[in-house]
Amino acid sequence: MAFLQTAPRRRRNAIPLVGPNRFAQAIFSCIRHYHPPNNKKHMSAASSPFDWKIRVYYEDTDTGGVVFYANYLKFFERARTEWLRSFGFQQQRLADTTGAIFVVKSTSVDYLSPARLDDELRLTVVVEKLRNASIEFVQEAWRLPSGNGAAGEINQEATLLARGRITVVCVDAASFRPQPIPAELLSRIKDAPAPARQEAP
Repeated sequence: MAFLQTAPRRRRNAIPLVGPNRFAQAIFSCIRHYHPPNNKKHMSAASSPFDWKIRVYYEDTDTGGVVFYANYLKFFERARTEWLRSFGFQQQRLADTTGAIFVVKSTSVDYLSPARLDDELRLTVVVEKLRNASIEFVQEAWRLPSGNGAAGEINQEATLLARGRITVVCVDAASFRPQPIPAELLSRIKDAPAPARQEAP
């Protein structure tokens, strides 16, 4: 007695099997149409925010030979300190004369590419939001190519390594309670030209 043979039912949403040649073609097609993100940006001197250059030392790196992720927060803080100094204010003198100090309220950093020993970095500072007692910064770390050192200019070969958003609050040095940013400093920040922000890669 013969049994009727029927084709097996195909499950809904099942992925059809393909031969090795068709599978390889599909993979190469995906690779051919993939475009990796480009972290290389150009920023002209005219639109440049405040920037500060540093060099990566051995003490900045980890066992993988790249800058330890937390060190970018140190780099950003140094840049903010020099940004403040550019307005004619030093943190210790500000505390001595007004009783005001700045403390970090929140941080958020996106890491896009690693920095390595001996790299030259340029750190940028942009005021995103300014309130009476707080400042929200957007900061970036760029790796500069060898031989590039023109002040205020990041050329097309500079690579964006990290972008951070940091909020600092002005507090009383004795009580650590929020207090208004000293009037003279607040006025100078408001009067400073607002640089163009760079777009995310």
